[in-house]
Amino acid sequence: MPKKAIHNLIQRYNTNQSNNLSNDKAVKKTLQQIKDLNVPANPIHYTLIFEAINEIDPYLANEVQKAISSKTYDNNTAETLFIELISQFIYQSLPTEEVENLLNELLEEIAFWLNETKTKRDFLDSEIKLVSQANLPEDISRRLNQNILPTLQSVINDTQNLQDQANASALEITQLKNELEQAKTIAKTDELTNIPNRRGFNEIINLMAASANTDGQSFALIMIDIDYFKTINDEFGHLIGDSVLRYLAKQLDSEIKGKDALARIGGEEFVILLPQTSYSNAFNVANNLRKKVEQNRLKVKSHDKSLSMTISAGVATYQLGEDIENLIDRADQALYLAKNSGRNKVCGDC
Repeated sequence: MPKKAIHNLIQRYNTNQSNNLSNDKAVKKTLQQIKDLNVPANPIHYTLIFEAINEIDPYLANEVQKAISSKTYDNNTAETLFIELISQFIYQSLPTEEVENLLNELLEEIAFWLNETKTKRDFLDSEIKLVSQANLPEDISRRLNQNILPTLQSVINDTQNLQDQANASALEITQLKNELEQAKTIAKTDELTNIPNRRGFNEIINLMAASANTDGQSFALIMIDIDYFKTINDEFGHLIGDSVLRYLAKQLDSEIKGKDALARIGGEEFVILLPQTSYSNAFNVANNLRKKVEQNRLKVKSHDKSLSMTISAGVATYQLGEDIENLIDRADQALYLAKNSGRNKVCGDC
């Protein structure tokens, strides 16, 4: 992790940052919560519980508390939340857009200089040959061949060396640009399912909201949660649980199209964004997805029993000009209603 990211992470847990409890009380309450949850007292669980108790980040605190309340908080859930937390600091320490623009401008300047220099060097090479072959007075020819032309050729050779160095620098800058782009992509991608994570989702939904407000056309959000995912983990193990998450991500991704977007924003929670889609159409999409997931039966090695799963979903449509968090909250409330009224169903905020 870059030094800046480490420094920011340390500052996050400075005593003065803990605004709800004194440091001693926060530590004791954290350790007691870990004991009550019967999870290992390792740095991952300690960090997340400490975050939740002190509400350092309201979103993360809410995600941890939600997992605890629904009894889905375990090693797998904690690992996902912890990766998201660390990714936040890595992403913040990456070079800014201004740095990317600077790299692009530098590459353009180098390319322009190389092109201009090559043209001038080729011209000089041609002229040197013509002059050296010309029928000149002996004195002028001697001075030209002994002094002027060798010096000029030396300058041309030096320019060639400089061109070679500029080419090498351009390759390094291009590689740096590619690595920077890759790092940003990784920071916005869920490593388990290879789809956007919460940070990637935030970027997508903000762009979609800006476009909707400009065009005057709304979009829909479907929030999806796997029913009884903890039971799947308990019965089949976390490796199979991970496979289920990857499988569902692939299935959901195969069902969306065009500019639709899919992301994993929590342990077993996914969202789908449907641009220029009405509430009724989005509800139908969610219900069709629910039915397809319910019909699937997954074979698990070393288990006689096949694995089946269902999902619950909440649907909401963006109201032009509203705060994004309000839209997410409405979809989350609809999902909560679906989960608490029987599961394996779709509910909406309309």
